[in-house]
Amino acid sequence: MPCTLRFRFHQRVFFKAVVSKITPRLHPWGFCVCGVFIALNTQSLVVLQYHQVRDDGPKSTSVSVERFEQHLELIESLNLTVMDLVTAVQRIQQGESLEQSVALTFDDGYNNLYENAFPKLKERQWPFTVFISTDPIDKGYGDMLNWDQIRELAKHKGRILNHTRDHAYLARPPFSLEPQFLDNMMANIKHAQRRINQELSTTSPQILAYPYGEYNEDILRKLQQENWIAFGQHSGPIGLTSNWQALPRFPASGLYSNPKTLKTKLQSLAFQVLSESPVTSEPKKGVYRLDVATDFMNIHSLQCFFAGSPIDFQKQVETDQLSIVVSLPKPMPKGRSRINCTAQHLEKNAYFWHSKPWLNLKDPLHKAEKFTKSQIPDKATTKNFK
Repeated sequence: MPCTLRFRFHQRVFFKAVVSKITPRLHPWGFCVCGVFIALNTQSLVVLQYHQVRDDGPKSTSVSVERFEQHLELIESLNLTVMDLVTAVQRIQQGESLEQSVALTFDDGYNNLYENAFPKLKERQWPFTVFISTDPIDKGYGDMLNWDQIRELAKHKGRILNHTRDHAYLARPPFSLEPQFLDNMMANIKHAQRRINQELSTTSPQILAYPYGEYNEDILRKLQQENWIAFGQHSGPIGLTSNWQALPRFPASGLYSNPKTLKTKLQSLAFQVLSESPVTSEPKKGVYRLDVATDFMNIHSLQCFFAGSPIDFQKQVETDQLSIVVSLPKPMPKGRSRINCTAQHLEKNAYFWHSKPWLNLKDPLHKAEKFTKSQIPDKATTKNFK
């Protein structure tokens, strides 16, 4: 359908950036160029990430049943549209507007999702996504969903997607040091995909959630070549210029479950990223550079945080482009960390938000683990970033 380009900012610079830098990162679903400038000025997609919904679960990865209900009531009070994750991603890539939208995701496939969260979602007729690792389900681990429960979830707007077969640390030794590392990784992912398709009698979209949110440059490139979309565990909303092999989600459990801070996140907008360096999560050069468009952004309110505390940065403004350069701490913390940058919207009561995850493996925290029969390994606790 023909449409008219209507935009009031950085026509040449930003259009060039979208075509030259963003298109190669997009899934073959593609996007409508005529809709690019409309989508970039509207509400981004916020994706919430949960693991366990239970009162006695691990603090870092659990949200109580009462607090989860508060989250759902907050979403209702903000008049947000709860969207199917796959549909929302497709609409963003096609350049369509997503005003006030949120998607709900649950990692691993614990059976307390079925017992404590599913009834509340079913009552509201809300779509949701469950990223499952298939081996624990096939082996009948007692605290995991079974296939009959998963099929019932799928009948009631539950989208079942890939979390690998065994929840391996894809970017850590010894897995990442295997001679055929990338081939083995894809075999792992494709095995889980086959099991999902077999059990649900469907063809599931090629969408992955990284175990522990960890990835590296080789993984990103391989998944792009294989036409996969992938989600991490770093915070932030999703926009057209997001990296489609490293999409953010806001954790909503443990320290991140406070409804007051969650409200700010639910109303956040994605930075319009022109370029970033490095793209990967490996802190090779000790510096992170982010170039963003400044339309509707209060650049004087820009702040960046590391481990929950403000961190110094340099910024340079050229026409409608802002360059942010952050020097990483020395030495970098071992394992996972991240930088968050935020800036106020000039017209809305909302913040632009961008998060960059880091994975320092010079001294790995631990070796790759396999599931025990009792429980999937819990995610490592991270500090409460702004």
